[in-house]
Amino acid sequence: MALRELTDANGTTWVVFAVQPTLSGRATGGTSPELAHGWLCFQCDTERRRIPGVPAGWEVMSDGALLALLAQAPVTPRARRTRRH
Repeated sequence: MALRELTDANGTTWVVFAVQPTLSGRATGGTSPELAHGWLCFQCDTERRRIPGVPAGWEVMSDGALLALLAQAPVTPRARRTRRH
């Protein structure tokens, strides 16, 4: 899996990676329709953002191009983890 790190104008470090949902996740309705074919995920210590679809060549895009995508990406709530007993 490709992984990139970049720093925005505020000094926040973001980790960027592509996500391809599993077939079982799509079959059980765990993935929304706009994300069914994957997404580009941006994560920092305090938030996560997603761009629907995985842009071709994102691994070699300039930091500026990735930061432009980041600016367009809506904030995604982090999933709550449930504890199994």
